[in-house]
Amino acid sequence: KGPVTIVSKTQVATGNNASFDRVGNKIYLTGNAALSDGPNVTRGERVIYDINTGVANIETAPGGRVKALFVPGSGPAEAAAGAKPKPQPQKPATN
Repeated sequence: KGPVTIVSKTQVATGNNASFDRVGNKIYLTGNAALSDGPNVTRGERVIYDINTGVANIETAPGGRVKALFVPGSGPAEAAAGAKPKPQPQKPATN
């Protein structure tokens, strides 16, 4: 009970309550459940974090919607690409 936070690598999952499924090795966060990865945030009814795989999923009630905010250029591929120098245009050869 109470505010619960799970941190794994770049992701942070939060919820008002949590329960642990010992058999499935999963943590269920409910109540204002959110999963953030840097500035990207996804919200739903609950966050299910699988300890074995390190994968977190967001679920909502049937007919409900998962809400997400994704910031362009904030993913790992974009960050890696940002570290590379941009190609310079080739000047035509002069003879």
